[in-house]
Amino acid sequence: MESNGGSFRTLRRVVVLVVAVLAASLASMAGPVPAASATPGVADWKHVFGGSGNNDGVFDVTSDASGNAYVMGTVHNATTWGGKAMTPVGLWDVFVAKLAPNGTVTWVQTFGSNGGDIPHGVAIDGSGNVYALMSFNVAMTIGGGTLASTGIYDIALVKFNSSGTFQWARKLGGATSSDDEEGIDLSVDALGNATVLGQFRGTFSAGGQSITSAPSNQDLFLAQFSSTGNLNWLQRKGVGTAYEYADAMRPYGSGFVITGHVSSGPVSIDGITRNPDGPKGFVAWFGANGTATAVAAFPAAQVDPNDLAVLPTGDAVVVGGFKTSLTTGAGVLTAPAGVERAFAVTATIGGTAVHGFTLGDSSETRALAVDTDEAGNLGINLRTTGTIVLGGVAYPSAGGYDAITTMTSPTGSVLWTAGKVGSNGDDEPRALDIGLDGDLYIGGDMDNDANVFGTNYPIANPQAWVGRIDDPISEVGANRYFPKNPTRVLDSRDGTGTTIGPWTAGQVRLVKVAGTAGVPIGATAVVLNVTGTGPTTATHLTAFPAGQTMPTSSNLNLAAGETAANLVTVKVGTNGNIGLFNNAGSTHVIADIVGWYENNAAGARFNGINPKRLVDTRDGTGGVTGKLAAGTGATRTYTLAGVAGSGVPAGATAVVANVTATGPTTGTHLTAWPANQAMPLASTLNVPAGATRANLAIIGLSSAGQAKFFNNAGETHLIVDVVGYFTTTGTMFTPVVPARILDSRNGLGAQTTPWPVAPTSRTVKVGGLGGVPATASAVALNVTVTGPTAPSHLTIWPTGQAMPTASNLNFVAGQTVPNHVVVKLGSGGSLNVLNNSGNAHVIVDVVGWYS
Repeated sequence: MESNGGSFRTLRRVVVLVVAVLAASLASMAGPVPAASATPGVADWKHVFGGSGNNDGVFDVTSDASGNAYVMGTVHNATTWGGKAMTPVGLWDVFVAKLAPNGTVTWVQTFGSNGGDIPHGVAIDGSGNVYALMSFNVAMTIGGGTLASTGIYDIALVKFNSSGTFQWARKLGGATSSDDEEGIDLSVDALGNATVLGQFRGTFSAGGQSITSAPSNQDLFLAQFSSTGNLNWLQRKGVGTAYEYADAMRPYGSGFVITGHVSSGPVSIDGITRNPDGPKGFVAWFGANGTATAVAAFPAAQVDPNDLAVLPTGDAVVVGGFKTSLTTGAGVLTAPAGVERAFAVTATIGGTAVHGFTLGDSSETRALAVDTDEAGNLGINLRTTGTIVLGGVAYPSAGGYDAITTMTSPTGSVLWTAGKVGSNGDDEPRALDIGLDGDLYIGGDMDNDANVFGTNYPIANPQAWVGRIDDPISEVGANRYFPKNPTRVLDSRDGTGTTIGPWTAGQVRLVKVAGTAGVPIGATAVVLNVTGTGPTTATHLTAFPAGQTMPTSSNLNLAAGETAANLVTVKVGTNGNIGLFNNAGSTHVIADIVGWYENNAAGARFNGINPKRLVDTRDGTGGVTGKLAAGTGATRTYTLAGVAGSGVPAGATAVVANVTATGPTTGTHLTAWPANQAMPLASTLNVPAGATRANLAIIGLSSAGQAKFFNNAGETHLIVDVVGYFTTTGTMFTPVVPARILDSRNGLGAQTTPWPVAPTSRTVKVGGLGGVPATASAVALNVTVTGPTAPSHLTIWPTGQAMPTASNLNFVAGQTVPNHVVVKLGSGGSLNVLNNSGNAHVIVDVVGWYS
């Protein structure tokens, strides 16, 4: 795969990859072939497929939080895949397909021109819309319209919705045959802003704007389109003094990272220069506006990057092939004379240093694709000739190029290797993605009879293949909880953990949550109480792992001028950070850490219970009747573990509880903390005068099972409903990037109308959705109510169990209120949700699960 073009058979795969083994043209291969076991290198499912031509293959794959796979490739001549027709109109066409978590083909779209079309990448946004980048050289009809071809090759960006229905297509390219351009990769954020990376000579146009390359040079371009297909911006990136090549792109935070190479001279992007002479590869980090924030370079005599992955630290790993030598900050990598060798180079996010390793020996080897798991281990697809030795094991050649996937540590130690996909022709593994479940999605193309993950396929012409293979090293779900006395890590009013000053509209700031405040750098998720105060207009805040695409979900909704808090469980992202986004106006933000999850046997495990009310000062439940007064002298101590009938055993280290304040005489905040520790500078719940407000809290307990509660001002009643606890036995936690599974406003989750009034409840399916497996025993959710017609509350409990007296969200008419919910799953992996009064829309976002 040559990054500067070349023949169709050598074009490289780009973007995010899903391991799909594309399905057979054989009549017997209508659906996925399941594997007998889930050991490394054995496919959970796989497909082999294609037409009767010579250009069938999988070029790219990505996956979503629910385990659906999105595959992009080419099909040559008419065929079917999984019962879905694929009918190209030209020499060969591009296809995009969606596969269900079990590998079943959900839908396929085939599109292209009368010439030979080239796929470059596929990506999805936060709503499951699908974006495909391709090149074409003859006028292309799609969606009832025509995209004209005016250059040597032109570029098309095409959008489909989650059901595979065409939405829009946009052409990018020059106006004459002397203009030459190539799309390379794309990155799509949660809101559907699609950024395209490519290279061009001459004049290049997109969305009514144009740029021109340097004379006799090939330059790079970046073009961003909105979710509706309007051009946001177009920029030329002239990175060197000679030909510049783009090679791959990945999302990172609210921006993206790219890799490429130059033929000579220094690398200079947006005023950031790396000076070594001669040919070299480079990595560049960009913000959401397309401006570079860091650049790194690695000199090499002949270097051709193929793909890029972003590590949890934010550093980037580039893979590809080189000849002779490649220089890193840790030394020089070498290849045998005249032989191409696979490399993996890690560039630090600051662009200050690089180190790397090689794979392969005396045989021709190139790395075509890479992705990383949460631990920073690398999945790498290799194209080899001859025998290759990996981890001390020799893998002989079947003839021509063979495809092989290996898993290595960040420094190159081979952890395991999947068996080769091999035939006596050329086999190329272009696509790779590591999903949220830790499994690898792999795809490519093969010639003639070939063995794909242990199954022989007698074919007479090249076919596409894709599959999902198990990687137990990156399997998730071993995270235990560590409660702590609440600690303030962020306060924009005084500069704690950030710069002084409120968040502005649309702003994302990174907040350090691991490696600080007693939370170890190995924490996989943190539990925070996030508070917004002083917003200038109605807005919402979103917390998400740094280095990952921002989701469409919200964690905290604020009305103008109010102070409100919500508990947030969020995966730890790059460099121990999370991102916090403010949607509108300006607002101060405060965050208090109350605990973290870590893959450490010393931590506690979660046990969900049917909600149980243990404190209610209105009737004396818990020991005291009457409102909680203000001040440290009025602090009350309650026993929340080891109480008969509570469902929480003695020895529990923390409880998960909904803390509700009702009837406060003035605006105030409540603080809860372990009874044997000093009162922290933190708040658990903020409530205005006269209101009823609830917030989920994970409250650490003393060895006697007790917690203290403090009221800052006036008097208020206090209610505590326990929904679970942590102890030495039970389930472990897997955090996920927030995924929306229910929105009654638009029909997501099979609910198309507002929640009715009690006693009618609705059942909400959670298991098997949003990255939550069907076997999960409990889930962590963010539940939001919007547009209620009357004051009310929601109650959420496991399907099949009796409805508790507890409430999860309290709200008044017209209010939008979120609350964190941790709850056991009932029969069928479902929950019951009841609205007490009036009607209200309900939104549910998954943030993690327990098993």
